[in-house]
Amino acid sequence: MRVFLGLVIVAIVAVACRPGPTVVPIARPSPTSLPPTPLNQEPTRRPTEAASLRAADTATSPAEITPTEPVPTATLEPTATVALATATPLPPTATSAPVTPTVTVVTLAATKVLTMPAATAQARATPVPSPTVVSYPGSGSGWAGDGGGPGNASYSPSPPLPGSLVQSWRMDLYKPDSSSGLSLRIVSMAARGDTLYAVSSQGILYRLDARTGRVQNTTTLWDEGPRGAFGARMALVGDHLVIGLGDLFMQYRGQRSPSYRSRLVVLEAGGQNRIRWQLPDYYNSGYAWLASGNILLVSTQSNGDLIAFDLATGYARWSHSDPEAWWSLLAADDSKFYLVRRPRGYPAPETEDYLRRQRFVAFNAATGKVAWESQPEIRDDVQSAMLSEGRLILIGWNPILIALSAQFGKELWRSGVSLSSYSPMAAGGGSIVGRVYDVGRNELVGVDAQNGSEKWRLSLADAYPSGLLLTRDDVFVTLHDNEKSYLRRVNAQTGKWVSTVLEETSPSYAYPGTVLAATEGRLLLGGFSLIVFAGQAVTAPSPITPVKFVTTTLPALPLYYESTVSGNGDVWRSLSDGTGAANLTNSGGDDWDPAPAPDGRLVAFESYRTGTSEFWLMRSDGADQHPLAETRNANVYNAHPSWSPDSGQIAFVSNRGGEFQVWVIRPDGSDLHPLTAEGRNTDPAWSPDGKAIAFISNRGGNDDVWLMNADGSAARQVTFTSEREASPAWSPDGRYLAFTRQVSPHAADWGQIIIKRLDGGLEILAPYSQYASDRNPSWSPDGTRLAWARKTEDPGKPQVVIARLDAGAPPAILDIRADPAWAPAAQQP
Repeated sequence: MRVFLGLVIVAIVAVACRPGPTVVPIARPSPTSLPPTPLNQEPTRRPTEAASLRAADTATSPAEITPTEPVPTATLEPTATVALATATPLPPTATSAPVTPTVTVVTLAATKVLTMPAATAQARATPVPSPTVVSYPGSGSGWAGDGGGPGNASYSPSPPLPGSLVQSWRMDLYKPDSSSGLSLRIVSMAARGDTLYAVSSQGILYRLDARTGRVQNTTTLWDEGPRGAFGARMALVGDHLVIGLGDLFMQYRGQRSPSYRSRLVVLEAGGQNRIRWQLPDYYNSGYAWLASGNILLVSTQSNGDLIAFDLATGYARWSHSDPEAWWSLLAADDSKFYLVRRPRGYPAPETEDYLRRQRFVAFNAATGKVAWESQPEIRDDVQSAMLSEGRLILIGWNPILIALSAQFGKELWRSGVSLSSYSPMAAGGGSIVGRVYDVGRNELVGVDAQNGSEKWRLSLADAYPSGLLLTRDDVFVTLHDNEKSYLRRVNAQTGKWVSTVLEETSPSYAYPGTVLAATEGRLLLGGFSLIVFAGQAVTAPSPITPVKFVTTTLPALPLYYESTVSGNGDVWRSLSDGTGAANLTNSGGDDWDPAPAPDGRLVAFESYRTGTSEFWLMRSDGADQHPLAETRNANVYNAHPSWSPDSGQIAFVSNRGGEFQVWVIRPDGSDLHPLTAEGRNTDPAWSPDGKAIAFISNRGGNDDVWLMNADGSAARQVTFTSEREASPAWSPDGRYLAFTRQVSPHAADWGQIIIKRLDGGLEILAPYSQYASDRNPSWSPDGTRLAWARKTEDPGKPQVVIARLDAGAPPAILDIRADPAWAPAAQQP
């Protein structure tokens, strides 16, 4: 849409009324409720930062739960072979200052997660004879994905493995010749009882019988056309299977560096492994997540929000909002999530205390209340963490190996052992195992989780570890050098080599394809081959071969847009493939901002044909053009129309009363009245159910997205950033808002397209949206596509981008000028 607020006047008002781009309040309020409060209630005022944790619906203050019992101080004793000069015991330390983030508890009546398209939530499993679900002894048996390394829900030691392991069965995945594409490999595994789950590099989930290797069923995790999943992370949580996976691909022909998309999917474990719910594809970034009980905690790098979803339903249970923070999700146990909060940006050593910039916070998984926080003095960023024996083990550089009490957050010990945070590591059974790699050293190290003392060191010579698995008695490590790949067994207590389980010259499980898991007396190894070691061999299973994907072509749908191709600004209509373009106004004056009515009969738009900004209507074919709510005043602007779902009312923006406000009128010109009065309010967008209107307001000090009832009551803020937002647009199901975020003060009204979930604040960048180049999004009626305007090198000739939300297909770039608005469902073929 054309920026309608008088361009020059709006720019002057915006500069005068909004804070500078770098002025960010320390304690900005968070959204008042998630999902939005009922639209007939008054808004809830967010308490200040100092009082936020004392509110009834916010997190419990750490001061309220500081333990009175003493926390034992460990004594570090170096081994006889390696002196730990820096492993000095420290007294327990923790702070109890108020925690910055605020929390909102969301009831299970919240809106369910959006799937794009909705059909993707249905079963897509390939029919296979359903196997008998094998019961297993105890919920703690087996591995919760990824072999128990950093970021997993918990460490679950497997039953002891046989003293002598033989290759029980082996499945070689598809290996093409040089001209037929990439090899298949296993990128993630999880196992329970006699069931093995494996994700291939094509993004296919396989459920196998771990005893025989027989494929029981398959499930497609990408909606359409995967170009190769480069990695995945999987966790078995009760009867849920959570999978986060990523995909590298080329957006355009000749592109030199790949693009990236990620997906987060929750399936029912067992049977056909049907997809229960999922989040939209996230482009050029990824979802961070942890699971605890029936709660899945999710975060993105788009804002400072944390959202806890109910695993079974996809409903948002609670949320924290902290727009000034970056969150790193570290670990989870049965009752808590453990995270580290850092202020956005990098510290300035001369002005900021680098030693205390990291705040470690434990959240109650069920309620979202803060259990404790701690700020140990650390000279570098913590990279990862693990849980072991009731301790949260923090791992980083220079060196960082510190244990906090998982219950109270008190520091228990810090060690001089410096584990490589980007090498495989594991914890459990009283031990921490990782790699030490520096000048002249390439060693596997065992550390006592009780006190941080070093237990043993084992030289790896010139070999590099690519996978690590810690069972009750053993450490299994995959290694590769310039000649061979190995799977070796190490005694977890002594650090002595026990045996070489596998040695081969082919790279069937060399980096980056190593995945290890264990269950019910079996050791599982995944890479370019899938190998299971047990006490005896069985018949080799059939190989896994590639699946052929076909990306469907969606039908071309009609679009309205504005264009100056005829010399003046006119309202045009064409199909979404760029064909069938027709000029609907061609009045000799400038016409902008087309908004078709949901019933398909009328189109509202802004027109300057009388010399001033007026609000006009016409039929969908361009006939019967006439003004509505005329003012005929050169200093008054009337623009940005938005129809109610029943086509009975039109919200628009006007400064006819002085300041820009949101007004409403009926198509026959009756019942004209303002809906807002406080501050400057623009860009209304009516919700699909007709109960709410999204708009942009500066009443909070910046141009943010707000919501209000359709009658103008119960206004509440939705975004809380220092950037300027504009042009909100509802998804057809009313669960998401897309809007423009101005990321550069020099980009005028251009920015990036953000997609925000309303029941929790989760934000993602729209697929293929470019930095400071896009504006004014519009959803297709079926929710599969998002269209917006894109700035080009010629400022007078913008383009329209149409991005698919249900597949990884490259966007359509149409040279039809600017600010598209999809025709309503009533006009679709």
